[in-house]
This record gives sequence, C-alpha cells and structure tokens, in this order.
Amino acid sequence: MSTVDWQQRWVDGNTPWDFGAAHPFLVHKSSSFSLTGRALVPGCGSGYDVLALARGGRERTVIGLDLSEVARKRAIALRDDSGVSAERAQFVVADFFEYDGGGGRFELVYDYTFFCALPPAWRERWAAKMAQLVSPGGRLFTLVFPVYGRGDGSEGGPPFSVSPEAYATVLEPVGFVQEEGGAIPSEYARDYSSMNPSFQERYAIWVLRKE
Repeated sequence: MSTVDWQQRWVDGNTPWDFGAAHPFLVHKSSSFSLTGRALVPGCGSGYDVLALARGGRERTVIGLDLSEVARKRAIALRDDSGVSAERAQFVVADFFEYDGGGGRFELVYDYTFFCALPPAWRERWAAKMAQLVSPGGRLFTLVFPVYGRGDGSEGGPPFSVSPEAYATVLEPVGFVQEEGGAIPSEYARDYSSMNPSFQERYAIWVLRKE
C-alpha cells in the first residue's frame, strides 16, 4: 500500500503513532453515533479505536484493518483482555485499497492517523475508496491530524501534514458533505508536544449523499 514498511515498523517497535489508548475525543463521541450496523477503522494498529467504538454502541460490530500481522495479534490480545467480544471487535490484515468491505458497506468509518500516513498523491484514491466503503447516508469521522505547515504534505512524512481543506478537496467530489467539524475541545485534545510541538488537530464528520 505504501513505500513505508509498516510491518517492519511493528516488528521493530518503531510506532510513535501508538499513543497507548483511543483518542479522548473519539471516546467522547462514540456513544453519540446511533449506529447499530458495522463500523471500520483502517490502519487500526493496536486496536484502541476499534474497542472504543465497540463499547460505544451495544449493537455495533467494528472491524479494524491493518497491514501488519504483528499489529493484529496485539489488537486481539488487547481485545481479549478488555471484555469486548470477538464478534463485536474484529481485526483483519488487508490492504485498504484492495479491501472489499467483507461483503458489505459501513455505516461509520473512522480515520485518525491513516490519511496522514499516505503519500499525498494517494489522497484522491483514499477518498474514492471511502466512497465505496461507506453506506449512502453513512458517516466518515475524520480526526484531522497533523495540522501544520501548508497542510499539503510537502514538508515530508509520514505523518504528512494535512488541513481541513485537504480532506474537503478530495471528499466533496465523490459525494461527501460535511455535517460538523472544527476545533477539538481542550478537555478532549491530545498533547503532541513529545512528537512535534507544531502538530495541531481538528475534526470533521462527513455524510455520504444517498444515491
């Protein structure tokens, strides 16, 4: 999927994007989504976000997708220790761009550190794939990170710099409409000072227009 060897990163433990817990804002928002169908977390890593979404909806099945078998095994171990059932939190090793959704589309997809990990030239492909995976009327919850510089990834990466406009530029042409978004309240914001003091974050929730 990418020129970065993500599997080797996990083998080496070189995973600075792994914060050890789900983002506080996701935990806050997860119960507000009245979804009882399926949700997807691409680039799920250790699975914290998958577990947070599974806990937030009693009838919700959440699938975590990652390229790394090492990450998958870690996510399964965390799930088994968490009390969340294997039926409600599932983990799959697959390439996002080749993933068929496991036979269906998703009412919710959550993207945090996935969009920013992709080469900027792939952003239109990312949006087109999201439009294939999200159900008409379904939601794409983007945690816009890292916001800094020009926001076009020209500073290098991963993570490549992003901006709210970078998401809108590729999502709107494929049928997504922004439902809400803006700054993350300070009580739910994550501290990135140890990673890069310049990093900021926003959020945006998108709805795929019904066909």
